[in-house]
Amino acid sequence: MLRFFLFSAFDSLDGADAAALFDTAPVGTTLNAKTELSRAFPAATLVVVPFSELVDTLRSGEVDYAVRGYLSSFQEDASALEASGALNSTVFAYEITPEGEVRSVDPAALLPDAPSLGPDVLVGTDGDDILHASHGWDTLYGMAGDDILFGEQNSDVLWGGDGNDKLRGGALDDRLIGGPGNDVLDGGIKIDVADYSSHGSVTVDLAITSYQQTGVGWDKLVRIENVIGGSEASRLFGDEGRNVLTGGAGNDALYGRGWSDELIGGEGDDLLSGGRGGDYLIGGEGNDTLRGGVDNDTLIDREHPWIPITSDDRLFGNRGDDFLDAGYGNDWLSGGKGDDDLRGDRGDDVLRGNGGNDRLYAGMGDDILMGGRGNDRLYGNFGKQTMTGGKGVDEFLFYSSIGHNVITDFRPGIETIWISEKYRDLIIEGDVDTIIRVDNDTEFSITLLGVSPDDLSRSDFFFM
Repeated sequence: MLRFFLFSAFDSLDGADAAALFDTAPVGTTLNAKTELSRAFPAATLVVVPFSELVDTLRSGEVDYAVRGYLSSFQEDASALEASGALNSTVFAYEITPEGEVRSVDPAALLPDAPSLGPDVLVGTDGDDILHASHGWDTLYGMAGDDILFGEQNSDVLWGGDGNDKLRGGALDDRLIGGPGNDVLDGGIKIDVADYSSHGSVTVDLAITSYQQTGVGWDKLVRIENVIGGSEASRLFGDEGRNVLTGGAGNDALYGRGWSDELIGGEGDDLLSGGRGGDYLIGGEGNDTLRGGVDNDTLIDREHPWIPITSDDRLFGNRGDDFLDAGYGNDWLSGGKGDDDLRGDRGDDVLRGNGGNDRLYAGMGDDILMGGRGNDRLYGNFGKQTMTGGKGVDEFLFYSSIGHNVITDFRPGIETIWISEKYRDLIIEGDVDTIIRVDNDTEFSITLLGVSPDDLSRSDFFFM
């Protein structure tokens, strides 16, 4: 067995010091090769080569040099080891078995004064490799061949590469990337993600416990909670637990199923369906359709509200008390049966409360607000709003002094109009229809269709 360590001490080693960096021993015996690096690096890369070649290299030479925080190579007749990108002190420790297995070891058990392990990068060969992460936040690349990769105590990235690989996460939240081939992705403990973003169109169903055709190969996903789709149209399905499903640039379909899920459409014209549980759906760029499901859901057109995304989306709350937030496009929002909160934005939006006591907020465009059944509150805003309260006793609220609003079904003596306290001096005029203005301001008006001024009384108005 070959065992070696790298840990920090000096700025550089060369000449006579370098000659003592490594020692050699026959296969099957233990070899300690202690290399002292100054203020060691944020990561170290061990380039794994066939066992016999690695032994030959170590017999005749040392580590060549460190570049940009990575241990770059093992070469013959190396005479210097120079540190660059110095950071906190780190120890890297690995052992190679006679069978060629490369695995990390805990130097604390062998070197009492060794500091804790930091992040490493471990790269396999084109053969069948076995790679073990250490105690840092490590990245393992299996490359070609049928590889076995193990995570450890921190959040690791396991990248199988080509071949039929087996990836197993460790104690924290890991990212598993199988690559082409028939892979087994076992997340292990905590919340783990299967990442297919480096591929095109994929289909992944977390409820399937056996091998499934993902579009990359026949993969088996075990203890995986979250999935990232490919760069083209992907179909992602959750299970009965809490999942985060993330689409890519294509036209994706994301289905949350049970529990409280988070679905992120990304680019493209996506379909997001939350299923059971209080779900959080984010459409992203593109013309998306969002369906909340049976519980209290949040449906948002864009991931970052401060980033304008002009797309025409359709948001459906279904049952439950839902929150629907339109984006910058011309959107359609339908609340469903619960007491819903619907928000328009910059485009010309249509907001339908449907059942329940809903709150509908007009945006900056020319919006249509329909309360539906229940006692609803409809809020005007800038632009030209058309408001229909529907069944129930509804309220119409206007904070702004800019905007021309039309109420199609106001019932005097039953329903109320709320206007800002600043605009108590109203001008009410008209014949068959009533037009309400603030002083002689031409920027604001409320038109009540089918209501004459004589039908109105002071009790129909409230000031806030």
